[in-house]
Amino acid sequence: MGNATTDPNGNKPIILYTGVVDENITEVQNYAVPADYSNPYLRKWIEPDNNPLIVVTESMNTTAFRDPTIGP
Repeated sequence: MGNATTDPNGNKPIILYTGVVDENITEVQNYAVPADYSNPYLRKWIEPDNNPLIVVTESMNTTAFRDPTIGP
């Protein structure tokens, strides 16, 4: 599960979601952007190279770090 929002300028859509990075099922927070902004259905998304956005630390539960949400 994830969440959809717009970029910081409010111009382009992005999605935030939970990703898994290793065989231990360590979770991270990633984002994706549309592959083609001109497609009105935005069916294909790509993950930029600067993912993950947030990585868990050793003090966190690395398999329950999920479901990003957008605050007010």
